[in-house]
Amino acid sequence: PAILDPKLLALIGIFLFIGAMGKSAQFPLMAWLWDAMEGPTTVSAILHSSTMVKAGVYLVLRVYPIIASSPTALQFVAYVGAFTAFIAATMALVEWDIKRVLAYSTISQIGYMMSALGVGGYAVGYLHLMSHAFFKALLFLCAGSVVHMMHEIVHDPWLSRDMRYMGGLYRDMRITALTMLIGALALAGIFPLSGFWSKDAVIEAALEAHDPIVYWLLVITAFLTAFYIMRLWFNTFWGELRAPKMLKEHHSSEHEEKHEHVHIHESPPVMTIPLVILATISVILGIIMPFFKESFVEFLAGYLEHYGIHLNHEGIAEITYEPLWHGFIPESIPVAAISLLFAGLGMWVAYESYVTRRFMVDRLSAGGLGKLLSKVLESRYGLDGLYLLLSEKLAWKCISRGLSWVDTKIVDGIVNGIGRSGLLVAKISDLFDRLGIDGLVNAIGNSLKWLGGRFRRIEIGIIEIYALLIALGTLFVFIYGMWLLGYPIFSFPFG
Repeated sequence: PAILDPKLLALIGIFLFIGAMGKSAQFPLMAWLWDAMEGPTTVSAILHSSTMVKAGVYLVLRVYPIIASSPTALQFVAYVGAFTAFIAATMALVEWDIKRVLAYSTISQIGYMMSALGVGGYAVGYLHLMSHAFFKALLFLCAGSVVHMMHEIVHDPWLSRDMRYMGGLYRDMRITALTMLIGALALAGIFPLSGFWSKDAVIEAALEAHDPIVYWLLVITAFLTAFYIMRLWFNTFWGELRAPKMLKEHHSSEHEEKHEHVHIHESPPVMTIPLVILATISVILGIIMPFFKESFVEFLAGYLEHYGIHLNHEGIAEITYEPLWHGFIPESIPVAAISLLFAGLGMWVAYESYVTRRFMVDRLSAGGLGKLLSKVLESRYGLDGLYLLLSEKLAWKCISRGLSWVDTKIVDGIVNGIGRSGLLVAKISDLFDRLGIDGLVNAIGNSLKWLGGRFRRIEIGIIEIYALLIALGTLFVFIYGMWLLGYPIFSFPFG
């Protein structure tokens, strides 16, 4: 990398990361992920928690020596990741679809990983990737257990995912509720679960990079994360089941009677056993993570040493990172305290809003600025509309029409011109064949026919004429033969 121009190196790193942005749903290439939640929760649990969506993060980890060679590329990765983490978390604040909330959460947590890599936290980003895989798979499977039960109540694939129809499921689905609570606390970064160590390490990396923009975006996102995940848990398991009332208000009485007597029960063991296993792993991983982190950092350091990049004991790479702005960061306060404070505040606001009902966040969207903000968040900042606008107006009307003109006027013109040229050549060839070749052949035939007609007149059937012609012919042959022999047939004795 040292022999390359810095601008070229920055472009290489940025373009490599743009590929990872599309794969790992980073802003603005992230609208596909929440629509991908229509698949089964088991598919979401494996693809969206640890494998497919994380492939972009893995790509950045593999090409990190290239990206780390350019401060500009590192800035791009850090700010895109931090902004994605924040903006996706805000979308989850107003979402009622339980699976979409987890989809936004996945986008947000991948933003954490990307921002960690951007500020030099190579091992930190790797650690959060592994930690997130377990508790997010747990959350998706818990959501699947809830949706499975709700479908027996509402008999509708869309309403069974709507948290406004849920509530009070804790009493009859305690395994699902408790395991989902463990996953929610791990996602919120509560001690001593795995999410606490990995998320705090990400914020610590931003602190070490002295970048207040990334630092505060991640800290605020920690508050939002704790709020929306506890909002999900309280709306799903706390209080009373709201489905009968909602069905009565929004559907016909006949439809509502269909769901009156439904026995709420826990999901079968084939669904709950994986929940217990993943919850146990999340707890155990949180307990042992501080002890194996050092050996894990040493393992990754061996890979980066080949490229001249050194990791400190915290797993942060010793690279050149240049913040865009140098502002206030509370360096004297431990990151764990800041993180727990904001996460606890988010959980408290969710509790006061959806359990005690003393502070109703949802009422803020009733009018004025809150209503406008709620509409913006519900529309996902207009990203879906923006993509449709770009695809319909730009791609369809501009690019497609331009390509149509090129195809009609140029491509078809060339093809039609070749066809017309071939037709002209064929006509000329036909004319030459008829007038030239056929004309010569016909002329020879007609000439022979004419000569035949003339010679035919000799044979008129009169014997005297035949005898005269024979005599003349014989005389001609005799004279010609004498001339050939040298006799002076044509010399006359004139003086």
